[in-house]
Amino acid sequence: MTANRALRELSDEGYVVRLAGVGTFVANARPNSGVLKVKNIDDEIRARGHVHTAQVIKLEEVEADQKLIEKSELRLGSTLFHSLILHLESGSPIQLEDRYVCPVLAPDYLDQDFTKITPNVYLTKVAPLHTAEHVVQAIMPSPATRKLLKIAADETCLQIRRRTWTEGRPVSLAELNHPGTAYDLTGTMGE
Repeated sequence: MTANRALRELSDEGYVVRLAGVGTFVANARPNSGVLKVKNIDDEIRARGHVHTAQVIKLEEVEADQKLIEKSELRLGSTLFHSLILHLESGSPIQLEDRYVCPVLAPDYLDQDFTKITPNVYLTKVAPLHTAEHVVQAIMPSPATRKLLKIAADETCLQIRRRTWTEGRPVSLAELNHPGTAYDLTGTMGE
């Protein structure tokens, strides 16, 4: 009875997978990211020994609406670059990146091939990060997000809303959505 309870708890926490009539197996390690750092998703995936690929769903110029104005510190009618990119880890969707970028600080953003480099790599080169703000929430994803991330109807997303600045000027606003049951955020403070 004690062993069964221990296996059930390990299964609930995602450490083992139980298959009726087959057995209990060690689960694949859940990907995780540092909540206090801005990391390149390609580097994170490679560090886990996996392959990163990306699908560019949208890459466009948009006019900032009221909702974007409140989030990005721009004026109504300002132009922003917008990208929607699905990141995959060894073929499995791991992150849907919905990003708005200030064109003054990243003028060639729309000319980049984000299947070969990540927005993080490009933005770090042209507008080095000085300040970042992260807001982390569990959300119910939209049907479109759910479909792209291939998650169940009742599964939540782990969403990181990230704003970045260089020399006090806003560079980008991103919503990074991850399958909630398959991704962890970690952070360590101090020395």
